[in-house]
Amino acid sequence: MYHPVYRNTGAGLGSFAGRFGGILYPYINYLSKTDAGGRLGRQLPLVIFGVLSIVGGFLALPLPETRHRPLPKTIDDVEHYDEFCRRRLSRQSQRDAPVTGDAGVDERLNDTNSVVENVELK
Repeated sequence: MYHPVYRNTGAGLGSFAGRFGGILYPYINYLSKTDAGGRLGRQLPLVIFGVLSIVGGFLALPLPETRHRPLPKTIDDVEHYDEFCRRRLSRQSQRDAPVTGDAGVDERLNDTNSVVENVELK
């Protein structure tokens, strides 16, 4: 989750990390050809990549969950993410709240009819 201002920097950093891993792979794989660790030497590349994958998974755990939550647009929103989500979700629930009474139903039907008429005209 990158802030729009830092999105290009973050994407570039992710691309760099992937390419750097691609550069290191042959050297790590070469460790299996050496007699450095005996029997472990053949399995060393698998252990290295397995440990790095597990460490990456654990590093991702403290990141905030963003499923069904609004994404921040400013740095202030990121710094106060929980408050930002509460404000946005409360505004959204007020907007989506059902209107009670017969007048509300008629208004919603009129809105739907006007949308349909606009679509047919185009």
